[in-house]
Amino acid sequence: MKKLSLFLFVLFSVSTLGFEKSKGNGFVIWDGKKSDQIKFYLDLEINSKSPNKAIALIEEMVFFIKDLEPNTITYEYYISEDNKSISLREVYKNSEAALTHMNNFEAGPYAEKFLELMTINSFQVMGNASDDLMESVKAFTDDNRVLISGFDRN
Repeated sequence: MKKLSLFLFVLFSVSTLGFEKSKGNGFVIWDGKKSDQIKFYLDLEINSKSPNKAIALIEEMVFFIKDLEPNTITYEYYISEDNKSISLREVYKNSEAALTHMNNFEAGPYAEKFLELMTINSFQVMGNASDDLMESVKAFTDDNRVLISGFDRN
């Protein structure tokens, strides 16, 4: 009985602490380094019957971004079985890192070719994006989704 009482007390204390940290918005599953992360999710359509040019461009861009943007945490492309659709998943340390990426994309050597080879069908910005970041993506999207709950085991 003592163990059950102790367990319930600890559970209540942790729940209350999490509720207080979230300013009344429910239990906080995690706090800290990931709360500032920004994620982009894009659905792309390849504009030609052969994906080879798009794939070659993507491979070149991956090396370029990996070297140029240390605060880009994840930058991954996935292609469909029929080679017609691509999903792009990007994770940034924070809004500033995502804004740096958008500025590099706009000013760099790849934007024109990227948009020629692929059409952006959807583009979601996930996380607490800054106004400057949302301004930088407005030609592509106004879809900003904020985290309501979840966890990441990484």
